[in-house]
Amino acid sequence: MVFTYANGQEVDCIFPCAMLQGYTTMTACEHFCSRYYRCDNIAMADDEIKEWERGDSSSFSIKFWTSLLALNAVNYIKSVYNRVITKGASKVKHYEVVAAIIEHEGKILCMQRNKGKFDYVSYKYEFPGGKIEAGEDNHTALERELREEMDMDISIAEEDYFMTINHTYPDFSITMHCYLCSLTHPKFVMKEHVDAKWMLPEDMCTLDWAPADWPIVKKLEEHFCK
Repeated sequence: MVFTYANGQEVDCIFPCAMLQGYTTMTACEHFCSRYYRCDNIAMADDEIKEWERGDSSSFSIKFWTSLLALNAVNYIKSVYNRVITKGASKVKHYEVVAAIIEHEGKILCMQRNKGKFDYVSYKYEFPGGKIEAGEDNHTALERELREEMDMDISIAEEDYFMTINHTYPDFSITMHCYLCSLTHPKFVMKEHVDAKWMLPEDMCTLDWAPADWPIVKKLEEHFCK
């Protein structure tokens, strides 16, 4: 069972024992906790939370959970919820990235990612691109990424802008600015990807895309097939 951050990210429940009892909301957890006997462990719980907020610890002890559940103090439990669950959302790293929708003779270039740190994007298809470096314009960053990753020399203008995607993964979030580019000679080198396919827009949905890229796939189908 999980609780959900304000930004939509799901995390392990801060009240595991309450969840085992079938309580899936903050109010229900409060009622569950209030049935337990009072114990004087607020100072200990505070110390652990402060360590977590400083980044000195990434988890909490069994004693912390037991003490928290034993407290007959709903207001304190609310404060823990706000400090750990709500503030936790701000700890998710955010990246500003660019992606190229490369078109040649009516087909779109679809690149398959290699195995990475996170299974939920490993081997998924994506539109090539990467992170924007400090001081870079979006189109300049995309030209650089394509040269570095694919030996592709392509000119991109801000007028080629297609759409922007905001997506939150379990471990990070991205804002992805996408550009529609035409390629005269479809030559490139796969340095980081494991496969590449030229697909008609209406067939792209048959591939296993990274979640952040799906809105682009859908809009491309509308754009080219209308």
